[in-house]
Amino acid sequence: MKVLFLDHDGVMCTANEFGSRHKKRKKLGLSNIIPINYIKTTIDFDDFNIKCVVVLNEIISVTNCKIVITSDWRNYADINLLTEIYKEQGIIEAPYDVTRIVDFMSDHDTLESNRVYEIQRYLADHPEITSYCVVDDLLMNIPNFVYCGYINEGIKQSGIKDKIIKILNL
Repeated sequence: MKVLFLDHDGVMCTANEFGSRHKKRKKLGLSNIIPINYIKTTIDFDDFNIKCVVVLNEIISVTNCKIVITSDWRNYADINLLTEIYKEQGIIEAPYDVTRIVDFMSDHDTLESNRVYEIQRYLADHPEITSYCVVDDLLMNIPNFVYCGYINEGIKQSGIKDKIIKILNL
């Protein structure tokens, strides 16, 4: 099985879409004040960039990969809600799974190191994975990593799609 470990903010949801959840809520006449841990609907999440969705759909079509979400969005939504979000955003394949959250950050740990650990644990627990690619806007030290360093571009950044496809199809 081929797996794309996918972050959302800065990868699928570019800087231009940050805060779009507030516009959606306003359009529906809802308050922008959302209590912590309330997030329960697709309107409570920012939109994905349309061009990033096109790129992701091309990657899925060409590689037949499964999406495993590494984004912090997994803190606020279960796999069912994430599936709804993907469908609403126009992604052709529902997310397959999420990495399990490891909450052991100490003074020496970083979000990046925690995320690497979570991915390594996922790989160890899933020997059926034959190839994988990690895509994030956090700079991580892990094999098969593709860096989306421009949060205004995300996964649609020039050359990113080809790198991901090459890694997944090795």
